[in-house]
Amino acid sequence: MSRPLAAVRAVGLSGQMHGAVLLDARQQVLRPAILWNDTRAAAQCVQMTERMPSLPQVAGSEMSDAAGTLWLDVARRDWSDDLLALTGLTWSHMLALVEGSAVSATLSADVAQAWGLGARVSIARRR
Repeated sequence: MSRPLAAVRAVGLSGQMHGAVLLDARQQVLRPAILWNDTRAAAQCVQMTERMPSLPQVAGSEMSDAAGTLWLDVARRDWSDDLLALTGLTWSHMLALVEGSAVSATLSADVAQAWGLGARVSIARRR
């Protein structure tokens, strides 16, 4: 293990904007990512707003990329039961939310070893 890489204690990541990578129960990718500029759901967004007129005030913006899903209650900084229900989802479909600059994971031991990094490398996502 090289000394400079062994000294790494954290990795920061930056997102590519809003996108959805759909995974199955084994964490395997189901299809290519759906990006923020995909407009196929425009009609569904209109229907959702008709069914829940407060949607723009609840979903608002920010908390990393979660707001782009229209499932985030920005004021509560957590997933919204009402917004999830509009699309037939529940909390069991969602990942835990973390603030953009918070440590969200630790690099797996096998990846750290393969890259020549030390143990317990934190991963944080930059806003």
